[in-house]
Amino acid sequence: GFREVEAPVGTQSTLHTILEKGAADLKEVVVISAYGIKRSSHSTTSSVQTLSGDQVNTIKQTNVAGALAGKTSGIQVQNSQVFKLGAEPGIRMRGENEWAYHPNGMVFNTDTILRKKELVQTTTADPQAPFNIDNFDYMKELKRTSASERYAKYMQLRSYYFSKPTYFFEVGSWFLKTGDREHGLIILSNLAELENSSYELYKMLGYKLKEAGDYADELSVFKKVLELRPSDPQSYRDCALAYADLGRYQEALDMLYEGMTKRYSPELRNKYNGIEEVFLTEINHIVSMHRKQVNTQRIGKELIVDMPMDVRVVMNWNKNNSDIDLWVTDPAGEKCYYGNRKTKSGGRMSDDFTDGFGPEQFLLKTGEKGKYRIQVNYYSDRQFTIAGPTTVMAEIYLHYGTAREERKIICLQMQKGKEGEVFIGEVEL
Repeated sequence: GFREVEAPVGTQSTLHTILEKGAADLKEVVVISAYGIKRSSHSTTSSVQTLSGDQVNTIKQTNVAGALAGKTSGIQVQNSQVFKLGAEPGIRMRGENEWAYHPNGMVFNTDTILRKKELVQTTTADPQAPFNIDNFDYMKELKRTSASERYAKYMQLRSYYFSKPTYFFEVGSWFLKTGDREHGLIILSNLAELENSSYELYKMLGYKLKEAGDYADELSVFKKVLELRPSDPQSYRDCALAYADLGRYQEALDMLYEGMTKRYSPELRNKYNGIEEVFLTEINHIVSMHRKQVNTQRIGKELIVDMPMDVRVVMNWNKNNSDIDLWVTDPAGEKCYYGNRKTKSGGRMSDDFTDGFGPEQFLLKTGEKGKYRIQVNYYSDRQFTIAGPTTVMAEIYLHYGTAREERKIICLQMQKGKEGEVFIGEVEL
């Protein structure tokens, strides 16, 4: 809009004035982010952006649809059925009712047969051989693209994987690994847009945000999980630990206590019998590390005990129908797992959850010097969902609950159709 201008008419038959743009442009509108949280534009992080003309034209495009691709939440830009460089893309706006636009009035299914020569240049394969986009190695293509062109390449491929969480998970994780945090977080935010009611996708995203240190959005995501799954103790725990990541220790303590003492259904009480041990460990961690910042009046004095540990490992996962077992092997070669819950060196494994979300916890109060190997035994998923294979998150601590505490978060997605031992990481005490 323009500023209001007042001018005296007097005896003039013609008025000349210059209209100036108003200062109240649409700069602080309230938006709903990819995480389902209402925010003003100045309070958002990676999920909402203000786009100037210069930003839209950062990567030169021949049409508006291509310029908007990946830059606006809730909009999918799709190419036609056959992937041809320079082809006119269409726009799909997601929501409860999907709207789609294409220059020729048609909406295309991107799950199609393509030709290699139209996707990438290759000298090792028959360019005429038809293939499915699902079999294309997009990570190999991205890795051989120069750093300045990687995001453009991601955008080029995005139209063909917009409904596949693994694409955004793997590509976003790789961008973060290369040090491109801004684009990595933007790419990962697509996970929240694929299906608004999928707690599995939200948990998957929350794990990656915790690993990346984006704690504000981690909290937003786990609040959404709590909204979707208020009957699960893990929903309270995930949200509480996000509060702790932000330094909001009283809220974290209150939510952990609520999650531990809440009256759950008989079915859930039986399924997660023993999960109180994990909650109690984390309650005492907050109390011992931040005693002057929290009020513990709600918590019985008999429950508050300092619990320092040389090694603590917690394994979490995002799917309700997966069986994941945590394995920790000490420097002497002894493996602690559900079949050997107590080791000679003093290691102890929590109860084995063969159904639901876990978590499983390994504790070692006084450990031997050396390397500790962390693995999971993956028994595959019992049903297919939009989130794809199970995503796990390991929380690994050395000198837990002391001034020397170190924490490492590792988030991985299991491979579709593969079961058995999966290496997570190794730490040295």
